[in-house]
Amino acid sequence: QIVDNFKIVPDLVNFLKNNNLRNNCKIQFFYHGFPPFLDKSKGEFFYNNIDEMILLTIDSYKEHIKYYNSLPCKFNILPNAIDKNLFYKLDFVEKQKLKEHMNFKGKTLFIWCSQDRPKKGLHIILELWKKNPNPDRILIVIGTSNKEKIEGVIFLGKIPNSELPKYYQVSDFYLFPTLCQEGFGLSLIEALSCGCYCLASKIGGVPE
Repeated sequence: QIVDNFKIVPDLVNFLKNNNLRNNCKIQFFYHGFPPFLDKSKGEFFYNNIDEMILLTIDSYKEHIKYYNSLPCKFNILPNAIDKNLFYKLDFVEKQKLKEHMNFKGKTLFIWCSQDRPKKGLHIILELWKKNPNPDRILIVIGTSNKEKIEGVIFLGKIPNSELPKYYQVSDFYLFPTLCQEGFGLSLIEALSCGCYCLASKIGGVPE
């Protein structure tokens, strides 16, 4: 089993063949991206020399069959998983109690959670908040080192994973303005499972 390391496959295949081991092995490749990674010339060798490709979404598979002339290996879809014992929706009363406990009573809460990289689109959201301040609307930002002072924005930085569910559960909207073709937005699934309305970019694996 190989995860995302395309470069290792030719050397692995040659090693197995040179040692008369190829027929004794199956190569299963997990790809966590979305668009086809290899150009068509390299893809022909790759897909002829692995036994199974695991993708995160059906839409990603559709992109692969559209791009390559031939996909001789087996394909399967295996989405990322979350723990539903941790990420679940609160009923209305419990949510209001949590809002009051966390000092957000009467506020509409938006949440953004990701790594601190431009392609995650946080800068777009922050610009909107600067242009349209509203005392009844709060944005919670998790996972970034940004400490800029912006009215209505709370930067929590990096927090333990065990604390994530309560922030999703207390929030009303989850923002996922990614600027890249995400393979599978794990935080998006976490937020959906906690009952957030999700506003997201229509690219990559997001729509599925």
